[in-house]
Amino acid sequence: MNVVYYCWDGIFDSPMAAMIHLGYLSEERPPKIGELMALPNYGRLDRQAGRLYFAGADGHINAVFTLGCLNKAELIQRVIREATRQLFNSEAQFLFFDCQSIPAWRCSLAKWFAMADPSGLRLNYRKSIKSFA
Repeated sequence: MNVVYYCWDGIFDSPMAAMIHLGYLSEERPPKIGELMALPNYGRLDRQAGRLYFAGADGHINAVFTLGCLNKAELIQRVIREATRQLFNSEAQFLFFDCQSIPAWRCSLAKWFAMADPSGLRLNYRKSIKSFA
């Protein structure tokens, strides 16, 4: 099974969800800002929408991925399934989870600020934590 957590840009909410799934963050309480900042794949500005990023394998040998899909989630899901079928002659199973809680305009703004000053990413840390509940 392949588990894909997706959000608008693949930088904030989907990496947080993947790390909860993999046990790096507690599912019992909202993560602290320091915990999010310490994650290797949270807030990474070099991520590109439309690319799958492997986050790890869970205890059931499921591959866990993150994905930024802008506003094309259904299209990207269809392409992933069809490409897997056509290229690898495989009917691999995919579970897709929408993690979008931060509006697209806010993601873009935080990314712009972070390119000028890395502390600009804090705009989205608090929103990600708030979305935990």
